[in-house]
Amino acid sequence: MPAPPPPLPAAAPIQLVAGGQVLLASREGDIAGPGQGLLFDDTRCLSGMVLTIGGELPATARRLDAPDGCTIEQQASVAGRAVEVVRRLSLDPHGLQLTVTLALPAGARDPLEAPVQLRLAADGADTFAVKLEHVRALGISTGAGRQPAVAAAGQPSSWKPMAATAAAAGEGMHPIGQLVAAEPVATVATQPTPTTSSDGGTLGWRPVIAPGIPVRIRVRIEAAGGTVLRGVAPRPR
Repeated sequence: MPAPPPPLPAAAPIQLVAGGQVLLASREGDIAGPGQGLLFDDTRCLSGMVLTIGGELPATARRLDAPDGCTIEQQASVAGRAVEVVRRLSLDPHGLQLTVTLALPAGARDPLEAPVQLRLAADGADTFAVKLEHVRALGISTGAGRQPAVAAAGQPSSWKPMAATAAAAGEGMHPIGQLVAAEPVATVATQPTPTTSSDGGTLGWRPVIAPGIPVRIRVRIEAAGGTVLRGVAPRPR
């Protein structure tokens, strides 16, 4: 079993802003805690985004921040072999793009199939309540009179697949489905197309990584009806 990287020094949660979009995520790049999500106008259009490699959360070694995004260097283990993971999160005025690059360490001789899963959710919660939760999660007092009456939780989301003939969303990415919480909240495009997808919004790939040849998975998420993915109809169910 490869040794995990040393713990990442204490780092602030990720906060990115671009136009009307706000991303609040953990320091590792996941959306999995209170006060986290992708916010657009008055709606949280992404309330969950968790990446696993080989069924496990990758361990983070280093994070590099920039005004338009961040790069997170991680390590995973698949079948007892190390996999180097670089996760890039970038935010523009139209949505969020996640790029995951997988590579084998120098000296590896044999290819490796690496199961990748991305669990997505969108609850359509009110952004004001989400931001208050975020502030409280950081341990900052908001004053008793400004506490939200209810937690920032909306409706559980479901997954609505899109037609395979949907137009490309730029750079070879294709819309594959929508996250729905009472109504469509977010549209998802990927490259390559996932090999599996569940009704709850879990996407899966099984790339084979060859020595010296990295594998890249790209996912774009934006509010339903956004400019890049606009006009693509969901597949009838």
